[in-house]
Amino acid sequence: MVSTVKVDVVAPRVATGTTTLGVSGDKLLIPSGVTLTNSGTASGFDSGLNRQVVYTASTTSGGYSPQSGVTKLIVIVQGGGGGGNRHDSDNAYRHGGGGGGYVMKYIASVSSTDTMTVTVGTAGAGATSNNAGGGAGTVSSFASVTGTSFTTLSAGGGAGGSATANVGSAGGTATGGDIDIVGCSTTPTSGENGHVSGNSLLGQGGDSIQSAYTSYPNATGYGAGGAYGHATTAGNGSAGVVIIQEYK
Repeated sequence: MVSTVKVDVVAPRVATGTTTLGVSGDKLLIPSGVTLTNSGTASGFDSGLNRQVVYTASTTSGGYSPQSGVTKLIVIVQGGGGGGNRHDSDNAYRHGGGGGGYVMKYIASVSSTDTMTVTVGTAGAGATSNNAGGGAGTVSSFASVTGTSFTTLSAGGGAGGSATANVGSAGGTATGGDIDIVGCSTTPTSGENGHVSGNSLLGQGGDSIQSAYTSYPNATGYGAGGAYGHATTAGNGSAGVVIIQEYK
């Protein structure tokens, strides 16, 4: 048997009072098809996206703890991209930098007392002298310090453009996530316009298809490789990023 109470308004006895529906442990059922309409300001209903925190090369690395009421995280970690190499004449020695690795992880249970460490990978510098290799990008990571334990999310940096003939530049590694994507490597080919830079999932490698003796572009976005330099300074890679989405 189901009892039904039909009223227009349920309110406390005094204006500043509180109306309580049920007691601790009770379950209140909202049947299918019922619409709840809020005509004022709702509070106490913690759910959905709380905020997004972005750590970049300009905001630097550091410690992190979830805000109060946050119970879940989605974390994206992008490693830094490698810088391009420089060679003034031989096509076989021209190599763009590799792209950084990418990791995404859903962390199902956290609290505001947990502490984590965030590291943002740096960009590799483009080579400035003839037959010199580019600098490697470095690792971006997200690691548990206290509280919730999980495998460290690690997105490796892309290799710098190689100074060795016909040797490409490796993409960064990726470990610890639900999704782990290795950064794009570069494969040298013959001809001045055949050399490319490694993309990342969040960045575009510098475009090496240019005339000689011009400025070669840096990577754009996050974690991509810089272009090689033909008789000029090579392009820099782009730094990594760590993105944390908090959910209640």
